[in-house]
Amino acid sequence: MTALSWGEPVDGLRLGIAGTGASIALHLGNTGDAPLTVLSHVMAPDEAHLDWFTVTLTRGDSEPVQLRFLDDRNRSAEITVELPPGSELAHRVDLVAWAARPINGEVALEPGTYRVTASYEVPPDGATWTGTLHSGSIETQL
Repeated sequence: MTALSWGEPVDGLRLGIAGTGASIALHLGNTGDAPLTVLSHVMAPDEAHLDWFTVTLTRGDSEPVQLRFLDDRNRSAEITVELPPGSELAHRVDLVAWAARPINGEVALEPGTYRVTASYEVPPDGATWTGTLHSGSIETQL
């Protein structure tokens, strides 16, 4: 597992990324002095979707590949989490599996070394933290 690579905090929240191979973890961390309510994931019938997260993979001079972590669903529920100061939450994703889904163009990721970054974007809704975060970057071998 690579070391956690954090981005800069925005309004008390920061985004980090870590991982090895196709398995990465996306971390949200509260850096402020007060609890923050954040959008964690959407619970679909069979799995968690990460509607607010995007991962970008860059391999050499190739065009970057951007991955989203949501799929078709008829029923779902947005899950919020209250993060106390100094705490964090994490979600694991399989880059190869998500790249192969229709939302991501059914991409077959070529073997090689990738630079991986993430973003977390929540539009204003009044009930949770809102804004845009960017992680640091890691390198992973697929």
